[in-house]
Amino acid sequence: MNLSSDIKKIFSLIMWLIAMHSFCAGMFLIFLPESYMPVFGFAENTQLFFRMQGGVFHIVMAIIYGIAAINVNKYKVLITVSIIAKLIATIFLFSYFILEDRILLVLLSGIIDFLMAIIMWRLQNLNRKAHKEIQEDIQKDEASRGSFNKISNENLNKDV
Repeated sequence: MNLSSDIKKIFSLIMWLIAMHSFCAGMFLIFLPESYMPVFGFAENTQLFFRMQGGVFHIVMAIIYGIAAINVNKYKVLITVSIIAKLIATIFLFSYFILEDRILLVLLSGIIDFLMAIIMWRLQNLNRKAHKEIQEDIQKDEASRGSFNKISNENLNKDV
């Protein structure tokens, strides 16, 4: 087991956890009875369409996080999209909390989304660095084998 493999596995696990979080949030938005909305700081008479739309969006994002989790090296662009989505969500949630309505769940969601973006960004950088080091080691190894083979071939030709 090497550092690159460990980072990749941790990164994949974190992406799966983020996917599960987003999926649960989506299901929560879609299926939570309206009478429970005040418990979370929201008005009871909210438009169901927008809650459901938000829920579907969370499920779509969960699918993106899940695909990225399958192979964090192959689906790097989805990792970048995921980080951008979390940062946009953070800006929106903090703005809503400050400018519109001071709902504790909105603030907590903004903090959690920001932390997820930072964790993904950090793991992406660690994974990229570890992957690059492995590629450099492979190239050095191939170059040294090439030099060895060249010297061996020269020695064989001298003996002939």
